[in-house]
Amino acid sequence: MSGPTCYLDRIIPFEWDIVFENLHTYNFYNFITTKMKIIFFVALTIGIVVANQSFAQNNNLDKSGIYFSSGDFIKQNLSYRPDNNMRDYRIKLHELFESPSIAIIYDGKKQKLMKNEVYGYRDKLGRDYRFTNNKVYQILDTTNFYLYKKDKYQQIGKGQKIVPEYFFSLKAGEKIQDLTLYNLKTTFSKNAAFQDLIDAQFNYDNELMKYDDVYETYRIKHIYSRSLIK
Repeated sequence: MSGPTCYLDRIIPFEWDIVFENLHTYNFYNFITTKMKIIFFVALTIGIVVANQSFAQNNNLDKSGIYFSSGDFIKQNLSYRPDNNMRDYRIKLHELFESPSIAIIYDGKKQKLMKNEVYGYRDKLGRDYRFTNNKVYQILDTTNFYLYKKDKYQQIGKGQKIVPEYFFSLKAGEKIQDLTLYNLKTTFSKNAAFQDLIDAQFNYDNELMKYDDVYETYRIKHIYSRSLIK
């Protein structure tokens, strides 16, 4: 004789024949106890997975926010940070037409900020960005001087391709310049050692963002650090 089919049978097959055979024995108690332990363990595991996913999402939200000044960025002082219980939080950059403003959906309420009054922002993944001339630049590295990246759409035949462009600035709030051999040597004209190392390491502008796996940093940053050694 077989018992009815239940949802849990799909996860943990329930041997109804064994239940009826052992109904009047002490083995039935042990059988049910073992099954309940397995069911409890499965439910607990599912609960832990769901809780971890929720915790990770909330942690990502914790990383977002706005930097109103370069000083805020240096101190990592974020404004408009979302609360984990916030029902809606988004930062709209309006990048397509290089709009002079951004919009923040903060707990369901929309607020407008001008880009020239805001230094930058941090996204959900913890990546930092800076606004300049209504454009958005990702901050890649801040050791000694700043490196930035900006993606550009380039027409390739009938389609488009995203091509990264790279920039630099001396400090957090200073002018952003194209990352070229000429601009670097002009900006650091008083550092003869750095200029000599640039000449020795690079021949073309597109080589300047090479990453040094040994020193785990961009090669341009490594040779700049070397140039400071007396």
